[in-house]
Amino acid sequence: MDVHADNTLFSGLPIMLGGDFAQILPVVQRGNQAAIVNACLQRSFLWLLLTVLHLRRNMRVRDGPENERFAVWVRSLAAAEAAGTVLLPEMITSFRDKQQFYARIYPPELLASAPHDWRIFKGRAILTVRNDTLTAVNQDLIGQLPGDAMDFPSVDTAEVDHSQEAPPVELLQSFEPVSLPPSRLTLKVGAPIILIRNLYPKEGLCNSTHLVITQLRRCCLETRILTREFAS
Repeated sequence: MDVHADNTLFSGLPIMLGGDFAQILPVVQRGNQAAIVNACLQRSFLWLLLTVLHLRRNMRVRDGPENERFAVWVRSLAAAEAAGTVLLPEMITSFRDKQQFYARIYPPELLASAPHDWRIFKGRAILTVRNDTLTAVNQDLIGQLPGDAMDFPSVDTAEVDHSQEAPPVELLQSFEPVSLPPSRLTLKVGAPIILIRNLYPKEGLCNSTHLVITQLRRCCLETRILTREFAS
């Protein structure tokens, strides 16, 4: 069979495309609104050749009336006719003061026992909408942990040509990309951290592993794994 002579879609192979079209639009570099809309799958010539299947039941929702009401509320956001104020359902607790919010997730008596009981952070986390807000949240909570803090500065040298002057350390440590740790990372014993490299996957030390600090040393950290089957 000459596959090059087959003009059917995907050479007749069954292909399933999954996604939520109510989420973010495609990214078009320096494109205007019309260019972004034209990049959508619905504007492609392939769209008329596809059969749309709709999922009727959310398998991720746990059984229970509260979770079912939450699923209905989330689904209604995508079908809103106009953007505006989003009214939170009664099941979602909201806070106007961040200290009250911290106390709800990490009560003061719980933070006081962090250096001695590493299990208190297991199953607890704060998620932020923007990565650039993480630094302020981390600094606030690290300040509430007991014990002495230790700073770990970022790299203080840069690879430059011999014809160029090396940038000063203050300039290098002023760069804080949102996808990387801060230029000066402040840690304490008992603080939770997340590994962002695959150091030793065989022993559970891989990207996104949750750890808790048990000892702070000048050039290394002693930690315990909090998640998955390697939790100690």
